[in-house]
Amino acid sequence: MKENFKALLCSYGFDSPVMWEKLRQVIPQNRELANKVCFCLPYAASNFEAAFRWDKKWLTAYGFMEDNIKLIKSKEDITAIKPDYIYVSGGDPFLLLKTINGLGIRQQIIDLCLAGAVYIGVSAGADITAESIEYVMQLEDNNVLENDFTALNLVKDYCILCHYDRRSYLHKLSCENVAKKEALTINEDGLLLCENGKWQYIGE
Repeated sequence: MKENFKALLCSYGFDSPVMWEKLRQVIPQNRELANKVCFCLPYAASNFEAAFRWDKKWLTAYGFMEDNIKLIKSKEDITAIKPDYIYVSGGDPFLLLKTINGLGIRQQIIDLCLAGAVYIGVSAGADITAESIEYVMQLEDNNVLENDFTALNLVKDYCILCHYDRRSYLHKLSCENVAKKEALTINEDGLLLCENGKWQYIGE
């Protein structure tokens, strides 16, 4: 695990009322939240603009100011301002990683997280915190990536297995066999916090 990396990893994000109760324990809904900048990366969705509108709706409902919720579409966008949060929503993890690589912002995301931005990864967004997402092919089809499955490599010691309620222990074993690492499992209503190199399930 790299130092100074703080992350919230989950199967569902701010559009889940159940998750709100858990997120409140880590992201207080107070006046200060209105001043926080949140970068959005909705690129696990085929229609990323619609996904961004959806994410923005729920982030605003939670307490972020609309003007402080930024869709990142280029290197210039990601370097224009320092974010407090980076929100990476769910969908197809292979499409997500391909788009991030295509925009040329993978290293910037890593650097921002190590500089203190809190990474919030939902499903696919959680998957790509691992060293590689090749293991995800044990769970779903890959139609976009070829050969290189290198992800953000922020989580060095584990791979991430979301929606574990839908899976089986055999799924976990097959993922671990490919990743050569232990899988951290997250249920549908689970929230996993990583802070200062320590892992904790919130609200359990």
